[in-house]
Amino acid sequence: MRLIEVQTLGQMEIPDDWTDEQIKAHIIELRAKALPKAKPLPPMQFKGRVEIDYTEDRENPAIRGDIADIVPRLQEKFPTAYWAKDSWWRIPKADVYALCEALAKSGFEVKIIEAKSSAGNKAPAMTPTPPAEGRSVAGDAAPQTVSGTVEQVFTPQGTASPMRQVKIILPDKKKPTFGCFIHDLFKYFDAAKGAIEAYVTTTTKGDRTFHNIVGLKSILTTKGLVEFDDDGRTPVVRRDREPGKTLF
Repeated sequence: MRLIEVQTLGQMEIPDDWTDEQIKAHIIELRAKALPKAKPLPPMQFKGRVEIDYTEDRENPAIRGDIADIVPRLQEKFPTAYWAKDSWWRIPKADVYALCEALAKSGFEVKIIEAKSSAGNKAPAMTPTPPAEGRSVAGDAAPQTVSGTVEQVFTPQGTASPMRQVKIILPDKKKPTFGCFIHDLFKYFDAAKGAIEAYVTTTTKGDRTFHNIVGLKSILTTKGLVEFDDDGRTPVVRRDREPGKTLF
């Protein structure tokens, strides 16, 4: 037997005849077992609710809801959004998906009201939020943290935007699949080989709910463990590691 030092696990004994691949596999297994037991995720706390309503205009749906504090940022990020004659914000349907993603990342619950399901109904009784200057811009809400082990990564074909779908084995053995549209993270998912800690948001569209990864805390890849800065996208350089050395 010989003694080795492993980051996050400390010193451990392994058989002398084990290959590097056997050692890596054993470390991955130990790290997976060391993950804390799953705790029920608390109910999502949203900053507000926003509806994208196609009832009156299929090409330029209305934006209704709790958007008073984000109108300046809405105008800046989505210049195609406009204040319509009916006193509602509207946006071309081509930009709806990107708008929903931005709202979800900012901590808002999003509901899509389809024209076919809303026919004959009056518009929701929400107060229009007209253009205004000088309003404070709300910051991004902290998403939920999900920990587990990456089982499989998919690259869906024919989607409107490039994405990855990541199946994660949770400590309770459930295997949910999460989507990710953050291009900077694709290379880490493609090289994933084990434990992961991810930041996840939830978006509601009609009667469907989507769970998307908007950042990473850490992920085990074929090149070793990669940890990220608070933004969830910038890898942290471990200055205490010798140049050219991996974790193993």
